[in-house]
Amino acid sequence: MSRPGFYRVIVTVDEHKKMWFARIHKPDEAVCSAAGISCANVINRLREALGEITKDPTHASKVELRLVFEVPEHKRIRELNVQRERVEKEVAQLGQNARHLATKLLSQGYYEHDVATMLGTSLSSLQGLLRSR
Repeated sequence: MSRPGFYRVIVTVDEHKKMWFARIHKPDEAVCSAAGISCANVINRLREALGEITKDPTHASKVELRLVFEVPEHKRIRELNVQRERVEKEVAQLGQNARHLATKLLSQGYYEHDVATMLGTSLSSLQGLLRSR
């Protein structure tokens, strides 16, 4: 049986159990999997298991393992929603800060055109910002 030059390894993390899991799937070979407390730990265990399955520990220690990190979709969606909410809050806060600064500069006698230049925006954007009070 010829040995492949690399194995594709699917790596997942169970954050509740604080465990890492890795598995190799090859259509023509046995499934090999391992679990550990860190990524390095699980890869070492996976190599040991691979050596037992292939009956060739030397090959298992030298073969390339191409890691593919699997992230559960619901977790990724939740992370993106949290990021979106954070950005929306920051944008709203930025608008409030810009409006406050513009109002303060105008009250000190600066012209709208000058305030817009200082804020790095157009006059029409500044006027829209001021109307949205």
